[in-house]
Amino acid sequence: MILLMESFSVSNSQINTYRQMAFYYYIEDGKRKGPFTLDELKDNIFSPDTLFWREGLESWTRLSELSELGNLNNEKTGTNVVAQAGTDEEATKQTDERQNQKRLLFPKKLFFAIIAFCAVLAFIVFGLFGQTIIENAKSRSVYKAIVKNSYADSSVDFSIYLDKYYRDLAYFKINPTKPKTTIIKFSNLDQMADTKHLHAVSFGRGKDDIVEIYINKYSWDHFNPALRYWVLYHELSHDILNVGDLDATALNVGRLMYPNIAAYEHKTMDDFIEAFHAFIQDYYIREMNVANDSH
Repeated sequence: MILLMESFSVSNSQINTYRQMAFYYYIEDGKRKGPFTLDELKDNIFSPDTLFWREGLESWTRLSELSELGNLNNEKTGTNVVAQAGTDEEATKQTDERQNQKRLLFPKKLFFAIIAFCAVLAFIVFGLFGQTIIENAKSRSVYKAIVKNSYADSSVDFSIYLDKYYRDLAYFKINPTKPKTTIIKFSNLDQMADTKHLHAVSFGRGKDDIVEIYINKYSWDHFNPALRYWVLYHELSHDILNVGDLDATALNVGRLMYPNIAAYEHKTMDDFIEAFHAFIQDYYIREMNVANDSH
C-alpha cells in the first residue's frame, strides 16, 4: 500500500508560509484528531469545552480559553465562540458561576490525571522500544546477545518496507543518503532478560553508514499490517533520519516516534498514515529550526 498524502513544497516562500501556520489537534470521543490548520477547522462545530493543543501550549486547553480560535462554531448555540471581554461589572457577575464550575471540574481533572498517570506507567512497563534502554552501562553485552540471537526469515522480505520508506520520504522531497550497510533481522528479544519488554530496537542512529534493526519475532507475528509498518517506520526514522524518541507523555500518544507500541494494537492503516503525515510535518519544522539556528 502506497502512502498518498498531501505533497509539501520546499521552496523558500512556501517554507516561510509553512512556518507561520499553526497546526492544531483536538480530542473527540477520547481520540486525538489532527493536525489541522485554522482554515480546516473553521467549518466544524465544537463545544467550548473541546480540548485543543498546538505547538507552544504546555497542555491541552479548552476551546473557550484560546482567543485565536474564538471564531470556531459553538455546537450548543450555532454561533461563534467569542472571548468574553465584557466590562469588569459583567465579569464580577460571572465569578460565582465560574468558581462553581471549577469546583465541579476539579474532581474530573483529578480523575483523568490519575488515569493518564496509570496509562503512562503501563506504557513504560509494557511494549517500550529499545532506543534508550540500550544506551545503559551494559549496552555492549546486550547488543552482542541480540546479534547472536538474530536470524533471517525467508518468508519476510524487509526490503519491501525499506524501499517503500525511501519512496515515501522522496514523495515529500526528503532524500537522505542511503547507508552502505542495511541489517534488518528478527531476534528473540522477549527471551532475553534485558530486552523481554521490547518489540524492536535499532543501533544505527547517528551512524550514516549503517541501518541496523532487530525485531522481536513474536511481536511481528502478532502485529497487524498497520503495526508492522508502524514499528519499522519508527526504527527506520531512528537510523535513517537520526530522529529520537518523543517523550513518553500523554500529549505524544499516537505519534510515530512515541516510544511505545502496546497502545497501538488496534490501529488501522489510516491511523498509521495519519501518524506518518504528522511526523513529516514535525520533521520539516524541526529541520527549519535547525537551519535557522545555524545562521
